[in-house]
Amino acid sequence: MISVSMFMCTFCVSCRIIRLSSPNLNAVFIVGIILIYLMVILFGIDSNLVPTEGVSGLCQTRLWLGVIAFTLVYGSILAQTFRVFYILRNIKVAQNKNKIKVRTHK
Repeated sequence: MISVSMFMCTFCVSCRIIRLSSPNLNAVFIVGIILIYLMVILFGIDSNLVPTEGVSGLCQTRLWLGVIAFTLVYGSILAQTFRVFYILRNIKVAQNKNKIKVRTHK
């Protein structure tokens, strides 16, 4: 499913729906999801199988992958939400400008 999404974001940019959904932010979202999957795989590694010198690095890698992945996913969702808000706000402002009639004084 992730590969299909990445394919749609990169190669089907000419489609109207893909262009409207901001494919750059979708790509950032997909990269964050891939990092989350990597983090889950790292959490599946038993710490007894890792040498004692590597346990600290494994724990730090898990933590940093989680933080970076969450930031990418949440940030792209927030950016898309703000983009929709900004577009809709500008449409409302444009509609209100058309309703206001300017009167000139003689």
